[in-house]
Amino acid sequence: VHGTSVETGWQIVAGGFAALAILDAGYFGKGIYFSTSCLYTIPYFGTKIAPCVLICLAGTGNAYPVTEHPKMPNSLLGGHITPGYQSHYVVTTKTGLPFTEKDYENNLSQYDEIILEQEAQVVPIFLLEIDTSNVSSILAEYERETPPPRAETRTTNRPNDNEEDNRFHLWVDQ
Repeated sequence: VHGTSVETGWQIVAGGFAALAILDAGYFGKGIYFSTSCLYTIPYFGTKIAPCVLICLAGTGNAYPVTEHPKMPNSLLGGHITPGYQSHYVVTTKTGLPFTEKDYENNLSQYDEIILEQEAQVVPIFLLEIDTSNVSSILAEYERETPPPRAETRTTNRPNDNEEDNRFHLWVDQ
């Protein structure tokens, strides 16, 4: 799962993840970030006017198991994927920091981040537009510090961007 705005989601669908600049330094290395939890990605799409999530197939290859805290010396912050590996994988708490033994003892929920270095490792298969009516209450629960954002560099429009195309909408009743 990759959380973003609908506009950016369609840019990714049309031109791939390389259509965007790197948005931040990356706590666990430079790359394209994913999670297996939609809730965990809410800080990345929850503040968008038109939020969405991309459901993707990802080929992680040999994943480096990240345990380094991003604010400690010799962390992976902003670094490349570890040599000999094709991705990074980190188990986190909802704060976005690596899950620790103390977190386990305190029975905290586990989430994850998957960091892919190459666009060829991922294929978006669904773009889900999010109903914003309940997002703010959930966002408050999952709010966390993220690396400072950088500007996106390229924009493209999907075909018929000004027309409603219900083939690409998924509605879920709660």
